[in-house]
Amino acid sequence: MKKTNNILWNFLLTGMLLFPLLGVYSCSDDDDDVRIYSVWSNMLGEEAKQITSVYTGNWIRLDGCGFSGLRAIYCNGMRVTEYNATYMDDAHLTFRVPSGVPIANEVEDESLRNTIKVITSHGEGIYRNFIFKDINKMPGITDVSFTLPESGDFITIIGKYLNGATAVYFPGNDGNEVAVPFIEGGEDMTVTEDGTRIRVKVPQGVGERSGSIRVELADMGENYYTPNYMFYDKAMFVHDYDGTTALDYGLNESLNSPKNCKYYPISSITIPSLPEGARDYIFCMPETPAILPIATGNDDTFGFFRFSTGKQLAYLVEHSNGEFARETDARKVALQADIYINQPWSTGVVAWRMDKGGSKGNGASAWNVAAWANNKPYDFAGGWKTVTFPIHTKYSILGEAIDAWSGSKVHSLFAFLNYNILNDANLTNIKQVDNFQLFVTNLRLVPYETPGE
Repeated sequence: MKKTNNILWNFLLTGMLLFPLLGVYSCSDDDDDVRIYSVWSNMLGEEAKQITSVYTGNWIRLDGCGFSGLRAIYCNGMRVTEYNATYMDDAHLTFRVPSGVPIANEVEDESLRNTIKVITSHGEGIYRNFIFKDINKMPGITDVSFTLPESGDFITIIGKYLNGATAVYFPGNDGNEVAVPFIEGGEDMTVTEDGTRIRVKVPQGVGERSGSIRVELADMGENYYTPNYMFYDKAMFVHDYDGTTALDYGLNESLNSPKNCKYYPISSITIPSLPEGARDYIFCMPETPAILPIATGNDDTFGFFRFSTGKQLAYLVEHSNGEFARETDARKVALQADIYINQPWSTGVVAWRMDKGGSKGNGASAWNVAAWANNKPYDFAGGWKTVTFPIHTKYSILGEAIDAWSGSKVHSLFAFLNYNILNDANLTNIKQVDNFQLFVTNLRLVPYETPGE
């Protein structure tokens, strides 16, 4: 009898301990509600963990209650078709997220965005703020139209799958970010339908501090960044230094003459009318608008000016107050220049040959850039276009690049070449252009680190 009483007491005690848990984690017998408490990863060979987002095509598990009598599961409004019946009961559902699930702003019905819905014979439950991602639709930033803008200017952030951008954040003068929010029908921030362009007005209170631009995609819970080159103008070169004139650049006299190119100091009263943003000088190719012919080969440049990239970089490192050093990781710096053409850019490439005698095609000693593509000219929209040349990965530190580009017989060439030197199928529409004029300014060394990378 005593033994029986002990058994009964233990049973009652166990029930008393479990009762509160049942009230939290399960539905009562007379409660028809469908509830989703949490979402877990469920990939073969991986430890399960609670998640707030998932890539399409992955298996996940729902923990909840009221799943008996299951009729359908929907992810962002798309019906699930693959289940694992072995791991399905009233409190658990295991399924594969469909590969075609619409993500972020692709979900037109906002009430379904970032949701998992379970429908049963006796009701339905919705789990909100769960983010679906598609590895083939991941946003990214590839370029910024102009990295030295002034407040009030419009710049364009170029990338992919940026449709869902909700705000753009600039590095503020006080050390805090300054936001430009997306407002439906507003003009300060607009996004193209294909998600490749964000046009944004540079806000007040920025420009004195350099840094990265942050693009927020709130519906995805994600942020994407430009490198930290925005507003960086401390390391300008190809201007007067160390007793030389602007067109000497440390070269011997026989190499000083530019071709089809005119130099203007920024103080010149004869300088052509151009967009704001030039800091010290402007090169003009040619001095007055002229016919741009089709080049006959890799060396048939329309115009150019010479200097020494290596000697300019050595000077900047020496006068950077420790911000740059010969030991600086070469992957964390880049070269930039700003260009403007008096009409949409629809042919030719800008070429920066670090070692004129070393290479013409893209490599350790030469870079060629085109912002246009066949049947898609680049519209300057009344502003400068920044072209960026990352320091080649051949060099592990900045000092190695300086040494390679500073030899006694090494000189650089900044030129315009109306030729498909890249052998790029997207640049085959090389053509003659009338009344052509190219302007170049603000050659500079910039930091090149992207937050989170």
